[in-house]
Amino acid sequence: MNQEAHARIQAGEIGVPRIVHAEYCQDWLFLPTDWNWRLVPEQGGEARAVGDIGTHVLDMLQWLTGGCR
Repeated sequence: MNQEAHARIQAGEIGVPRIVHAEYCQDWLFLPTDWNWRLVPEQGGEARAVGDIGTHVLDMLQWLTGGCR
């Protein structure tokens, strides 16, 4: 789906993207024992999960849209 979206965006089929929305769905907090460093600012820093998995979403969006224009 990402490759299809990338091709359509690059071909101009949908126009220039102005707003993008992304979700990164995971179940890593499903169990009470799933506690980890992403939830503790002192261990994971201020960015925590965004710095860990959010960078992958941002990278994908930049690739999909062709980066900042």
